[in-house]
Amino acid sequence: MSGGVSNIAMKPTSVTYTNAIGVCKRADPPDLKSALLLLGEAQKKDGVKPNMFMFSAAIWVSEACKDAKAAVFLLKTMRKNKCTPNAVAYDGGKFHPYSIASLRHSLSHFLDHFSIVSVRVTGKRRGSLFSIQIDET
Repeated sequence: MSGGVSNIAMKPTSVTYTNAIGVCKRADPPDLKSALLLLGEAQKKDGVKPNMFMFSAAIWVSEACKDAKAAVFLLKTMRKNKCTPNAVAYDGGKFHPYSIASLRHSLSHFLDHFSIVSVRVTGKRRGSLFSIQIDET
């Protein structure tokens, strides 16, 4: 190639989609509709199966939009797609627990949407690592 520009088309990956969904959170105002569209089109258009990072990014957008129903819908959709939510999904992109009480408080609006038998939260008193176990019926 002698000084020319080559056109190389690359297929989007889960990282591409995660970043694109993340941009929806930083939009002014945050754009939940586009985030959900990207999440849905990933597999249909490009064969990219949504993973925990893609779902988490979409959940963070719903948090930025203050749309708890969308966040709960995404959590349920994650489970249907055999994608287990972890602390990243519940994080909202900015949550840094300093106590078990603050963690319970931050998760409380999600807990009303599940048929829950028990919730157990364990962790260091002043640390930021916690284990969350939610038992559903």
